[in-house]
Amino acid sequence: MKIIPVLSLAACVSWQIPCVSSWAAPAYPEPSEQEMRQAIEQAMVQRGGTQTRPGEISVDNPINGMTMSITAFTKLGCEPANRGPGYVCSYHVKTKMSAHSNEGSRQGDNHAAAVNQLLRAMMGGQEDVADTATRRFLRMGNEWVISRE
Repeated sequence: MKIIPVLSLAACVSWQIPCVSSWAAPAYPEPSEQEMRQAIEQAMVQRGGTQTRPGEISVDNPINGMTMSITAFTKLGCEPANRGPGYVCSYHVKTKMSAHSNEGSRQGDNHAAAVNQLLRAMMGGQEDVADTATRRFLRMGNEWVISRE
């Protein structure tokens, strides 16, 4: 069995995650589809967004803002990480972005509408953008987090 360095052991203890060698399976089951989605939403909030309702994150300033909604999320599969703790999971996600005015003026609303037209044009006329990604998910206490690797 591989020996876990002291620094890694300290990180595991402070982050409250099980410490396992890179050759052993994690000591906890892989995240569910809902847990993966929640981890992604939480990462968006930690990076400056505000969760306005489930599946919807908004970033605002006094003049305007952008809202991103997760319109569909599908877990494709997970496997234990080869190096370090957690699971490497693949998922398919569809998102929708829209601009909005926070100033309450007609000009602000017109500006947001123009930005939304540009967004739709950049996305080929579609409102939803689909993507498939693979990321590492770690168990931190009772929650799952997505790694910033």
